[in-house]
Amino acid sequence: MHLENTYSGLEHTNPLVFKLIKKYITMKNEILKYLGIIVMLIGVILLAVYHFSDFPGNTLLIIAAICVVVGAVGHVILNKFIE
Repeated sequence: MHLENTYSGLEHTNPLVFKLIKKYITMKNEILKYLGIIVMLIGVILLAVYHFSDFPGNTLLIIAAICVVVGAVGHVILNKFIE
């Protein structure tokens, strides 16, 4: 995603507002880059909770596996589209 296309039409606004919008979109893109990793870490934390607790079912394992897989796939896809 090119930032110049995102800001089209905003060049004539207040320069301070333009800088704030540019900084917000840049910060949002930086957070999105690591969203897949964060989801994967949530899955790993759920696996640790399962390991150290006496949780009787497999529900926690299934949720953790889904988090890890979705996080890995999401990380690859998001980093392909965000520069």
